[in-house]
Amino acid sequence: MTAQELLAKLASTTSTDVAVDVAIGVYIEAGSAADAYKDVQAEAKRLLGEIMLETGQTQLAASCGTAKITDPSVRVSYDTKALDALRASSDEYARLLGPHRKETVVDGSMRITANRR
Repeated sequence: MTAQELLAKLASTTSTDVAVDVAIGVYIEAGSAADAYKDVQAEAKRLLGEIMLETGQTQLAASCGTAKITDPSVRVSYDTKALDALRASSDEYARLLGPHRKETVVDGSMRITANRR
């Protein structure tokens, strides 16, 4: 189904029970379509990688956009559970680490899953 057909299907529901069934089905179907396009994107990226390898270029340009290999970088992370345990183990550690501890409230989200067949 096209995106327009899926939207029309959502708009045409009449009762709550039917709307729930249709909405979950449409969500799952749209996700499957999106996944298929991710596979297409991955194949396009693979092809560009081959071209870069063959030509030795790290940047390619076309009328519709560019592809570029970024420079390597280092990502740093800390084990927050271990640091929280360390902070809880001593007043001195709590004093040192406390000002650098940041909490962010994250809203709950809806999870929609397909029934396994």
